[in-house]
Amino acid sequence: MATSIEALGLCEHCGQLIDISGLPAEAMNADWGCHHCGKKLTNKTFGYDEGGTKIKWVGPDLKWVNQKPAEWFSLGKTSVRV
Repeated sequence: MATSIEALGLCEHCGQLIDISGLPAEAMNADWGCHHCGKKLTNKTFGYDEGGTKIKWVGPDLKWVNQKPAEWFSLGKTSVRV
């Protein structure tokens, strides 16, 4: 399985990995809840600041990084495209 780094986030409440790569375009305007803790997700979950600027990305160790990775990496069975 492969996903884009832009589709990944970490729940701002519980830290669980969130992948929106399989969602239809219509879902972009919906309210989302974390599949692990059930709490509402916001722009923070996907590394965006309040102004809508991407400021962090999920890195190979499942932690936020402040610089977008330059090369593909794996998260378990998922290849992350950069």
